[in-house]
Amino acid sequence: LMSMETMEQVQSNPKLGASWEGFALEMISQALNMDEQNVYFWRTHSGNELDMYWQKGTRNWGVEIKYQDAPRLTRSMRTAIDSLKLDRLWIVYPGKKSYPVAADIHVLSLNDIGSSWEYNT
Repeated sequence: LMSMETMEQVQSNPKLGASWEGFALEMISQALNMDEQNVYFWRTHSGNELDMYWQKGTRNWGVEIKYQDAPRLTRSMRTAIDSLKLDRLWIVYPGKKSYPVAADIHVLSLNDIGSSWEYNT
């Protein structure tokens, strides 16, 4: 639809981040096996946001999606953790390695969602 023929054209397109986010959200929703009406996008008036938020029982969960080589914890993520009282935050990215950032924050490769999803912990 956008007449892109090479990977270079895809990676330099300004819509890449939004496209990646939509794709990742769909994959995460499938992995969670959760209805759309049970997951939310969260944003404050000051611009802090979280791409995906849901509750299960008394626990709160969040996902931030980044198209970056090595995503880092941001002020917006920290605000979401504190404001929503998240039990766990995952930062999903297109890289190959999943790793913890802190006890309650993990960078998660999209490839590992099916096998490394620690949703029930």
